[in-house]
Amino acid sequence: MDLITLFMTLCLHTQLDCDAVQVEYVKFETGRLSMYSGPSGLPQTLGRATMYRSGVMRIEINEQMEPWAEWRKRDVIVHELAHLVVWVENPNRMIGDHGSTFRKACYKIAAKVGVPKKRCKGGH
Repeated sequence: MDLITLFMTLCLHTQLDCDAVQVEYVKFETGRLSMYSGPSGLPQTLGRATMYRSGVMRIEINEQMEPWAEWRKRDVIVHELAHLVVWVENPNRMIGDHGSTFRKACYKIAAKVGVPKKRCKGGH
């Protein structure tokens, strides 16, 4: 399944305006931390969500993931979607990156789409 189709399939389980979210593969700089960093040889940053003051939302997926199994991409997209959900639901609050508000949002999406809850911890 291509990235946009996979994203839309997952995003439809949220209250986000899925058509308004830009999604693409990008080349990430090195040296960023993630729950996958370490001896496994996986890239350190798998995904990144951004919400601009203008309201534009963006999810970037590490281009190295393009040939990877769909389930790995799904896990990362769910994680990044949870960031956007938290920011949309709490527009005037500073929410910690992976605090309890994020985990609750992530668990909710993960349960709907069959992603393990452990993907809702740490960073990508």
